[in-house]
Order: sequence, then C-alpha cells, then structure tokens
Amino acid sequence: EEPVLYLNGDGVTDAEGTCKINNMCFPSNVAPSYAPDGKALVSVSLIGIPPEDDQAAAVEVKRQMAEWFGEAAQTWTFLKAYRIPYCQPNQEPPSSRDKPLGLEPFLFVTGDHRTSASLEGALRAGTLCGEAVWDGISRLYVAKGQAAVDKLTQDKGMDSISVP
Repeated sequence: EEPVLYLNGDGVTDAEGTCKINNMCFPSNVAPSYAPDGKALVSVSLIGIPPEDDQAAAVEVKRQMAEWFGEAAQTWTFLKAYRIPYCQPNQEPPSSRDKPLGLEPFLFVTGDHRTSASLEGALRAGTLCGEAVWDGISRLYVAKGQAAVDKLTQDKGMDSISVP
C-alpha cells in the first residue's frame, strides 16, 4: 500500500547468474488511476536487454519476483515490455562507479552515469559536482585574491602576506 521502490539488494544476478531485475515499484500505489480498482500496476526495470522474447523474459522475471513476494507473483499478468537500448548507463559487472566529474579545469560533467543509474546516483553526482565547482571557484578566488595582495604589498614595499 505504501509508495516504495524495491531494489535488488541481492546483487545484479539471480541464483543462476542471469541478469534480471534491477528495481521495481508499484506506480498505482502513488497514482491509483494507473490500475483498475482492486488491482495494482507493477513496474520492473532490468539491467540489460534480455536475449529471450518478452514472454520468456516475463516468466523469468515472475520467477524472481516470487522469490521476493511469494508464489502469488507467479500469477501476475504480464502486460507490456519496453526494450529501450541505452536507457540507463551500463551497470553490468564490472562497472565503474564514481567516474571523475572534473574533466578539465573548470569543465565539469554530472549525471547518474557518473555514479549509479538511479535517482540517488543523480542526486549524489549533482552534489559532488556542485562541491567540485565550488572548490574550483574558491581556489580561483583565493589565487586571484593572493595575486592582488602580492601586488599591493610589492607596490607598498611591504613583505608579502598570505590570504587564508
């Protein structure tokens, strides 16, 4: 009944080493109009595009869902699959997380493709990028401030002082 996002905490593969469920949720718990009264809509995201056809993939997904929710999941009706290549950054093992955000001085890139393909990954990457931008701007400001102090002290014939 609660709006919950379920993540595959068991890892990327199931017991047979098959790449399947990454996350799932019940959108109709948030927007009841997404399903008829007394029914629920289940949305499942997979890592990668399964090689089998949609019906065969649905059988495997329901088998894995039964491990999470009990055998009742085997009775769920498969409605539709959307095969969207490159819809998420590649997360198949081995995957590199925490890619650099600073590409060059004062050139930054951010997004869930830099950390993990998730809302949390997007927020984390944005936060890290904001911190990197702030750090770069702060250093530039201090550097320009120090140069200005150095010029002033030189013009006045004073010893240089450091700006913290």
